Amino acid sequence: MIQASRLRRAAAASKMAAAAAGPRPRAGAIVVLALCCTGGSALSASAARLPWASSEATATRATLDTGDAPTSAPAPPADGAPKEKRKPQAAAGQPLKPEVALPQAAASTVASSAVSSWATASAAIAASLVSGDALQAADSVASWVKILFGTILLLIAVPINWFNEERSARIDALLSTGLEDVVCADASAADAALRGRLVHIQGRARAMAPVRDIQFRDAVVPARCLKLQSTVEVFEWVEKARGGRDRLPRQGFDMEWTTVHRDNLQPKPSPQNPRPPSRLALGTFTQSCPRVEIGAYVLTEDMVKYFKHFQPAMHLLPERITCADLTFFANQEDGYYYGRPGLPSPYGMDRDKLLSQHLAGDIRVRFMYVPETDATVVAAQCHKDGAETFVPYRPVPTRPCTQDFQSRRLRIEEGDRSVRAFNRDSTCCAAGGLAGCCCCACNAIACVCESEVVTEEICYVSDRLEPLETSFNWVVHRSPWRVWNFRAAGLLVMFFGVRLILNPFMAEIAHAPMLAVYGSIAPLVVALAATLVAWVLILAVATAVYRPAAALRWVVVAGFILCAPLFVGSQHAAAAPAPTA
Repeated sequence: MIQASRLRRAAAASKMAAAAAGPRPRAGAIVVLALCCTGGSALSASAARLPWASSEATATRATLDTGDAPTSAPAPPADGAPKEKRKPQAAAGQPLKPEVALPQAAASTVASSAVSSWATASAAIAASLVSGDALQAADSVASWVKILFGTILLLIAVPINWFNEERSARIDALLSTGLEDVVCADASAADAALRGRLVHIQGRARAMAPVRDIQFRDAVVPARCLKLQSTVEVFEWVEKARGGRDRLPRQGFDMEWTTVHRDNLQPKPSPQNPRPPSRLALGTFTQSCPRVEIGAYVLTEDMVKYFKHFQPAMHLLPERITCADLTFFANQEDGYYYGRPGLPSPYGMDRDKLLSQHLAGDIRVRFMYVPETDATVVAAQCHKDGAETFVPYRPVPTRPCTQDFQSRRLRIEEGDRSVRAFNRDSTCCAAGGLAGCCCCACNAIACVCESEVVTEEICYVSDRLEPLETSFNWVVHRSPWRVWNFRAAGLLVMFFGVRLILNPFMAEIAHAPMLAVYGSIAPLVVALAATLVAWVLILAVATAVYRPAAALRWVVVAGFILCAPLFVGSQHAAAAPAPTA
């Protein structure tokens, strides 16, 4: 009973110390306290079960614990009185005699009292551990861990929001700046003052040089040809799936014209296909006119590729053409040139059979061309290679103090870059190495955005006369679902990061004068406001890269979000009645 009362007093002392310390004791301190108390109780119980712990020992221990004078202990002998001789101990296995029971009971009492004192001291040590420096150290470590994880989440959330908002701001700047900067120019006279600006040109696209096929050197269109296309095919066996009598698919072979040569056919045995001439490539090949003009402007090779209104070109070519020592004859009925490898003399062969009865290994080619046509061009004008030409119109970063001629020069330099270089620089800020590892969130969002099909430049070419609005209607915008999915993901990650960083300061935030009106949700309000302010500032910076003046409205929105919770709290504090004495 006395031991139990001591344990209860130790537990009460530990609770009082923990309450005076402030925060609730951590699980580790509670475990230490429980181990100390349990160990003391276990040692006391073990000492009580020893063979020499008799009822007298228990009584004596109780007397020592209570502090009363012993009632059965013998009085010390007076001075001069003869002392009793000490008798020898009993042999092993025999019970102790009454005259030696008291000293051994006293020893048992001393051992039990020491164990009880150790249990009490252990409880006191555990209480001091709970309410002392160890608890503060544990709180400090936990706070730093939360701040660390919150910072990591912010490092992930900021790139997500930046790349999403910067991509949207770049496309918005492309459309808004293009509409403000576009000029309808006269195609017959190029104006040097329009260099670097978006121009709308209409006129007749004219071929200023002959076009020659890349394989058939005899296939030359001397004039009025913007593009020349050749398609080379071979007549050979092709594997086909057929239905048998049991309605199951059977493998068979048919002969047809194809642009892909097949050496080995399965299953065996199968017919063999002759190999085409090594210097003759199968497939489709297109050759553009080296110089195409619209009035005083010269179109680039990439712009000529937009003309795709092909027509048969046999009437512009000779009746017989050669390639790889193989002669091809024109068939006016279907518009193809036919040739057969291995014939020693093409002049002595039966031309009608070549054109009508085809054998495995025969080759045919068809020529198509794009004639001169009316055209519309919307692109950035520039001077290159001694002529006025065009480059893609792309948004460029600008500063508030940037002059107009500087912006136009930067726009020409940006449009003259390749599409691959432009996409690489506009997707991620780190190429590799340590920077690439630290920027893994940037690389991930850049790879996801790279697969998105959007219009990031204006270079519109059409083979008909079209108004200016058509070129802007052709622009592909970003998907709102994709934009808001990235936006929600970035905001959510950023909110949790801010929440973890502010978690160690919850008590200070909850008792702040301007935030007391929110009560226990004051930390959530601060975290939400900080998240929205950070997102709006990222949006403002992304907009300021291309349109500095338009970014001011987002700065105003960020200030409103930041001041709104504080204003509501200050108004509530001013309206609250003053405390009475």
